[in-house]
Amino acid sequence: MMELAPQDTSVFRYFHKNARFLQNGRKLELAGYHDREELARITSKAVGKFPDAMKFELLTVTAGENRVLIESESNATLANGQHYNNQFVFAFYFDEEGKILEFREYWDPLYAFETMFEGKTTL
Repeated sequence: MMELAPQDTSVFRYFHKNARFLQNGRKLELAGYHDREELARITSKAVGKFPDAMKFELLTVTAGENRVLIESESNATLANGQHYNNQFVFAFYFDEEGKILEFREYWDPLYAFETMFEGKTTL
């Protein structure tokens, strides 16, 4: 189990200063590539929707050369009391020193739109 708590920015120490983040999708404001600072802003805003932290069950972890792929499922409660259970694939690409150069997140954006985004395209 992995947990991401509101206001916890310690994870960003693992990212290269020029790291980028890709969010799949087309309609939500999060879709597309973002730099490390924007990822921190997005993460803070998204995780802030879950007052008791966002928990992820790690289903599979696959590693090779400079990348790690993780299949996971979230289990969290939104501030409005609604349960949030999305499915994810996280892809991490590393430099020679082990810092994250690129982080890609694949999820169900329609489910997020209907629940976490409350029918809006922005957080």
